[in-house]
Amino acid sequence: MSNKRATLGKINAISVYVVWALFILLTFLSLLGLSGFKFIDYGVLGYVLKFLIGLVVLHVVFAYFIRCPYCNKCLTIQGFAPTHENSERQFIFNGWAVVVMRWFTGKIVCIYCGEQVNTNVL
Repeated sequence: MSNKRATLGKINAISVYVVWALFILLTFLSLLGLSGFKFIDYGVLGYVLKFLIGLVVLHVVFAYFIRCPYCNKCLTIQGFAPTHENSERQFIFNGWAVVVMRWFTGKIVCIYCGEQVNTNVL
């Protein structure tokens, strides 16, 4: 089961990366459309938005299966709980966003208990 969780974690991280990229693209295309450019098909924007929502749902479902082996809390869902003082920060991000950004490095720090987790063998 541990190898399956590591694979789910990779799919989860990739889905978040794609959601961030699509959100930026959707925002850019919407601003272009509001600026008066007529080459944008709003039907395509609707499909992109539906795909974006589907990936967000995929992330949330997969995130509940990816848990810290020390405290058994979800690694990529933060909610309103404060992060542990040992959790990492990167640029202006902290919490679950840093966990997702650092997922493929193989080592992350749990945002709840502060323990180092090997993402290749969850």
